[in-house]
Amino acid sequence: MSEQLKPALSRHTTDPIPDDKGGITEQFEQRLRAWKHVVKYLEEYVEAMASLHKGVTKDYEKVAKIVGEPLKEADSFDQQSGAGITALFTQLHTATQGISLSHAEAEKNLRTVVLVSLEKLHQEIKDKQKDLLGAASKASKSVTKARELTQKQLELLGQHTAAAASNSSAKVEPLYDPYLLKRGVLHRLHKQVAEENGLRQDLLVVQDNFKRFETYIVETIQATLNTLYSHVAGQADKQKAVLGDVVAFAQRIVPDYEWNQFLVRHNDILIDPNSPLRSVDAITFPNQHHQYTIPVVDGHMQRKGKLLGRYTTYYYVVTASKYLHEYKDNTDVTNEIEPEMSLYLPECQIGGLSASPAGKFTISGKDALKNKNLTQKHEFAFKANSHEEAKRFHDAIQDVCAGRLPNATPPVMSPIVSHPPSYEASVQSPAASRQNSTLDATAAGSAGVASAAAVDSKQTVPATASPVAPQADKKVSDVTFQAPQK
Repeated sequence: MSEQLKPALSRHTTDPIPDDKGGITEQFEQRLRAWKHVVKYLEEYVEAMASLHKGVTKDYEKVAKIVGEPLKEADSFDQQSGAGITALFTQLHTATQGISLSHAEAEKNLRTVVLVSLEKLHQEIKDKQKDLLGAASKASKSVTKARELTQKQLELLGQHTAAAASNSSAKVEPLYDPYLLKRGVLHRLHKQVAEENGLRQDLLVVQDNFKRFETYIVETIQATLNTLYSHVAGQADKQKAVLGDVVAFAQRIVPDYEWNQFLVRHNDILIDPNSPLRSVDAITFPNQHHQYTIPVVDGHMQRKGKLLGRYTTYYYVVTASKYLHEYKDNTDVTNEIEPEMSLYLPECQIGGLSASPAGKFTISGKDALKNKNLTQKHEFAFKANSHEEAKRFHDAIQDVCAGRLPNATPPVMSPIVSHPPSYEASVQSPAASRQNSTLDATAAGSAGVASAAAVDSKQTVPATASPVAPQADKKVSDVTFQAPQK
């Protein structure tokens, strides 16, 4: 027996009416109420955890939709081998769904196993409390009634004992004889003590049962928490294992696997690093070889400067459109498109070609590009490296002015004299020259094509028509040709 109960029992043996401060029954009832609240708290805890898993289940369902299957951009990745990014996202989607299902399973187990066990324990505590109150209440009422009778008898004994002591000569009624009253107290004490001892035995049984019941409560709580742990930890282990499989799969992907597969799928579009570079020479385009896009003649010549009078080498092109274009060098395609100077030959006066071995001729006209340094009409002096080269340019210039193009059917027109003009032609008067040019341009216009003026080597000009006296040392290079007017 507990040492804490001994003083109370010793007090109960000396006092006819013991003072039960609070009572043992009330203590047991309060303790059962406390245990009931403990179990209720655990129920609420498990209920909250179940709700948590339910919410997480829905959240993981949303997460699974983010990596929806199949992958929206699956066409950009390998789908055949199952070892690339598409397969990774498929596994990630499946793993996320698995995690969602594991949380749903954990919620179900918490509600159907753990929570049910706590609810059952809660009901058992309530039933125990009800049984305790029922049995204790019945026995307690008997003890209370016996004590009340004893208390009345004690009060009656005290009253008549005091009366007899104060007046010993007075007659006492037989039933109020203090002796008889004492016997009545003892009689009632026997009944009271019997009831108290019976209540005591009942309470001892209840007390002993209560000890075992508390042990059962604790063991049930332990078993319930162990079940809770198994389900929650099991869910966590499943989640860890599933994510571990995803990570392991991702680690097995070769870093350049998708790139290599991409190259294989689109090898007809992507650039082959071993293929040769594109060359402009290998490219063809419309009108590339049209007669108007091919130079009639091109090459390097020297042109005499206007200010210093020095010759500078340039690259020249005569086109079928009757232009003489000047470039700094033959890299115009890569460095420059617009020429330094352009002369529209039909609007220029073409000088005669010098005698061999010199290779010089002049062109008088304006720059068609309106170069600020060449805005006025100017005589341009050209010099080639050889007479043959100068003749090649000079002949080409005359041909394009006359409308004769290479590989083209020449239009019907007056022939151009290719041999050098006579001395008399070189000194004809300006009026006669203009008259001849006008007549020739009219004839060329009627044929539909501009032509050069015919030069007669035997033609003579009256002396009165020429303001310049004949010079015996006149050079061929000083003779000028009037190009046909457009």
